[in-house]
Amino acid sequence: TSFSTDIDLMFGDIQVAMGSYKAETKHIKGEDWSLILSKGDNKTEIPFTYTMVEENFEVFTIDLDGTGSTGSLIVKWGGHRLNVSFMVK
Repeated sequence: TSFSTDIDLMFGDIQVAMGSYKAETKHIKGEDWSLILSKGDNKTEIPFTYTMVEENFEVFTIDLDGTGSTGSLIVKWGGHRLNVSFMVK
């Protein structure tokens, strides 16, 4: 999956410069998951917030939601929901 932004973003204290990235999810263990953004040999690992939900998502879905200078990237599939908030730098 690809992730592109035409502005610099902050995911907590992690800065992501404008540009195009390869995007992956990484299961670490238990409820620990990360979003991995890669550009060439550079990888940025951003922790997700994990939630188990009753709704079952049969299709892997990535949603972007936000208003103003803040937003969330939400990944859903099965009974899993991963969320990471960001803001414009």
